[in-house]
Amino acid sequence: MIRLENWLTKCEEVLMTVATIIMVLMVFIQIICRYVLEISLQGTEELARYLMITGTFLGAAIAVKAGVHIQVELRHLFRLTTETMRVWDMIVNVVAMAALCLMCYYVYLALPTWSDRSTALNIPMVFPMGAVFTGILLMIIHYIFLIYRNVEKMLGKE
Repeated sequence: MIRLENWLTKCEEVLMTVATIIMVLMVFIQIICRYVLEISLQGTEELARYLMITGTFLGAAIAVKAGVHIQVELRHLFRLTTETMRVWDMIVNVVAMAALCLMCYYVYLALPTWSDRSTALNIPMVFPMGAVFTGILLMIIHYIFLIYRNVEKMLGKE
């Protein structure tokens, strides 16, 4: 299970790195073309925008795995035992996963618009919408792994 999660994280990191590099190159090329060559390339801003969306959702999945995704921490406010904190972490993870499932459902409801085409690049919107859907699914998978590890710790199977 740990090997699967590590493999998944490595794939996410590689995809995010590639998306970021391409995005930076597209923006750089657009700046050079616009301000040095005084021409404007068609679609570079749109491609950079879609790559930014992809990188954001892949980065969010990596943040969930690392345990640094945004959340409210009550550890510093109350003196809770380790066992109580594990239960609280489990509740937080389940609520976050439920919210992500709801988001996934609403992205699924937008499925009929996935066949639309983007303005500048004329690519199907399935690619940017698919990046959002995939990122949310990856976050859900990482929350499942977090809950599984938390249950193992609670049962003493660390």
